[in-house]
Parts: sequence; C-alpha cells; structure tokens
Amino acid sequence: MATSLIGTRIRERREAMGLKQSQLAREIGISASYLNLIEHNRRGIAGKVLLDIATRLNTNISTLQEGAETALVQELQKAAIASDCPVEITRIEEMVGRFPGWSRLTAELQAKSSRLNRIVTSLNDQLTHDPFLSQSLHEMLSNVTAIYSTAGILNDMPEIDPTQRSRFHRNLFTESQRLSENSQALVSYFDQMAEGEKPLSTPLDELDVFLRDHGFCFPVLEGSDLGDGLLEKLPLNGFLAQAEALGFRPDHLAIKFGCDLATVFRRLAFLPTSDTYPDFGLISCDISGAVTFRKSLPGFTLPMYGAACPLWPLYQSLAQPQVPMRYVLETPEGGEFVAYAQSHILTQPAFGQPQVISADMLFHPLPADQNQSQTDTIKIGLNCRICSRQECHARREPTILGDTN
Repeated sequence: MATSLIGTRIRERREAMGLKQSQLAREIGISASYLNLIEHNRRGIAGKVLLDIATRLNTNISTLQEGAETALVQELQKAAIASDCPVEITRIEEMVGRFPGWSRLTAELQAKSSRLNRIVTSLNDQLTHDPFLSQSLHEMLSNVTAIYSTAGILNDMPEIDPTQRSRFHRNLFTESQRLSENSQALVSYFDQMAEGEKPLSTPLDELDVFLRDHGFCFPVLEGSDLGDGLLEKLPLNGFLAQAEALGFRPDHLAIKFGCDLATVFRRLAFLPTSDTYPDFGLISCDISGAVTFRKSLPGFTLPMYGAACPLWPLYQSLAQPQVPMRYVLETPEGGEFVAYAQSHILTQPAFGQPQVISADMLFHPLPADQNQSQTDTIKIGLNCRICSRQECHARREPTILGDTN
C-alpha cells in the first residue's frame, strides 16, 4: 500500500533539501522526465534506483517506503466504506499522493463526523432512557398544567368566594415553588453534563463510572478468592499464558479452564490494557434488553440503558439460550469487530415460573491480518435513531441523521 506513495516522499525530501528535480535525476543517472513520473506516483521504483535516491537524500529505503501517508490511506478507506456515495476506492493512494492536503481534510472531517455521531448516540440514549430526566420533565409538565388550570379558573370566575380564592392562590404559590425547584434541579443536572461530569442517576451509572475510573482492572484483587472464586480459578498470569497460546478464543479458554463462556467473557474484559493482546469490550443484558453491564471500546459505542441495534449477536442469542455465537461486525463508520455472544438461564427450571435469562457479548477489534469475506460480516448500527444505514431490514424508527444516500 505505502510503496505507491514513495514518489511523494521523494519529492518532499528533495524539496526540503533544496535540490532541483533535474539535479537529482542527473546525479543518480536517470532522466528528469522519469524522475518526474516517479515523484507523482505514476511509475514504480525499486532496486538500485531506489537505493541511489535514498543515499543521495541522506535517508534509508524504509523511510521512503513507510510514512504517515499509510495511516491517512487507512482513514480514507474507512471513510469510503462508511459512505453510501460511489467512491473510487482503488485510487485512494493516488489521491493521497497527488492531493495530500485535501486527503487530510477529508480524513479529519470523517473523524469529526464519527465523534459527533458518538455524542449524538449518548445524548439520544440518555434523553430517551434516563430516569431522572423522564421524572423531572414529567413533574415540570404537571406543575405547569396545575398552574395553568388554576390561573384559568381565577381569570374566568371574577366573582369567587374569598375562601376559595385564597385556596387557589395557595395552590398557585405551591405549584410555582415546585416548578422553580424542579427547574433548578434540571439546570444543575445539565450543567454537570456541560462540564463533562456525567450525573449519576442510577446504580448502573455509579458502577460504570467506578469501573472506568479504574480502567476495568484491579491488580490488588488478583490472586484473591473474591468474586465467586473467579480470580482464584483464572489467575492473571496463568490465564494470560493460556489465552495467548489459544489466540484469545473464549470457547477454547472455557474448555481449557472448565468454566462457562460468561466467566471467560468477564475475565477477558477485566484484563489490564496491553499492546500485546486485544482490548476487549463487553455488554450484558437481561431478556427485556435492558443493559446490566457495559464496557465500550473506541469505535463501538454501547447504550446506557435501552436496547441498541437488534442485529447485534447480544440480542440474537436471547432466542437461542446456551448456543455460542461468533460474528464479525462492521459499524457504519467502517470499523470491524469480532463478537462472541451467548445467553444463559439464571434460574432453575420450575413449572409455572418464567425463566430468567441473561445474555453477554464480548467483542474486540478485528486484527489487521484477518481478512473476512462479505458473507462472514454483519453490517450493524448502534441505534436506529443515529444509524446511517437507510436500507436495513431491522430498522424500527427513522434516523435523525436525514437521508444519507
């Protein structure tokens, strides 16, 4: 990929050294027209010519072959995959080589769009499901309705008994005071959000903040017998060694350690962050779809309270308890993640009693060296309200992003 951008790096290096194109061509023994084609990425280059150019420019071949353009090409490829517009994806490297400024601008706009989508996802989820907001808005609406009704009575009945008038006045004062208190509480709540401090309105919020603050890792607990023996049964060093040997496959690890998939999912999700193995995300829900645990990853936002995309294996597994599932998921932004899911029955079977079922989905970014065919990949969203996939058979409500086709 990066080799087609060698010409761009040669040109930039030559100009930085103050060399003319004709001078460099003469010194390495090629024509200026040939060097011009190389510098505009229209001719390949290798062997002695590449070595001579690198030597004259006081650099090495690897520096010319690899550079920042590689990451830029990858970002533009993600933008192309996420877009419904027809794009000449096979000519991205040519665009980066010929128009590096426009390429960087396009990549920055794509990154900004992805960030805004994640923000909209979080706000939409919170406005829809946050119990504090729901209760506050309901109480404010009740206060306004009571004030309006009382004021209407006083306005429409000028001749009213003094005792009743006094009672209506007291009602007006009481409801106005409640409205003021609810308004102040709501403003304070939004002020916390504006300052980047997420208000804690549920126990799940408190747990979420606590785990994130500790990086989902607690070294002091390693080797202890807490957590139903989880850390004792799956000690960090021994577990990591086996996980690396088995390619971090949850099903193989469950067999190796003689435990269920849900236990392995949680052990992998609570591993310390490292550059030598994948970073794992995890989401759990009950049979209603309500989230009971979440650990997000960059590029894969999880819902705070309610359900997300119905195509997620997390929800698909609820229809097939105990059946393990593995899929590769592609987000609207072009990110690819390997996802493992399984649901399990929490209660003992009993006649006349409904079963209590929980589902878990472990996921991590698809390694760069693993290529998946289109039949192996499921195109998913995060939430219908902020999903740009217009032609989706699982869509349950219109998107607020408008027509993106």
